[in-house]
Amino acid sequence: MYCSISPTQTSKKRKLSPKYPKHFNDLTVEHFSTSNRAKIHLAFAKQKYMAARKKLKKVQHQNRTLAEKLKCINISKQNKRILKMLVQNNCQLTQVIHFVLTA
Repeated sequence: MYCSISPTQTSKKRKLSPKYPKHFNDLTVEHFSTSNRAKIHLAFAKQKYMAARKKLKKVQHQNRTLAEKLKCINISKQNKRILKMLVQNNCQLTQVIHFVLTA
């Protein structure tokens, strides 16, 4: 079997031009020189802002969730240490159950 691949199909890259900015910081005063251009680029700026805001909210939610999980893990580790100490001190089972229920 003989297979040949022709390099005729290549991906087209978008040229970076000052007319169409890729990032929010690439916007200049010239992008807002006419009302039509201002409308287009303002919509672009709003879209970039909303995307960044959405990412921030997602990361904050992940951070909050992880912090809650860490807090639960720390509490359970502390309870295990205390229970181990109570058992080592030969406390009665009723005292251990009372401690667990009140904690």
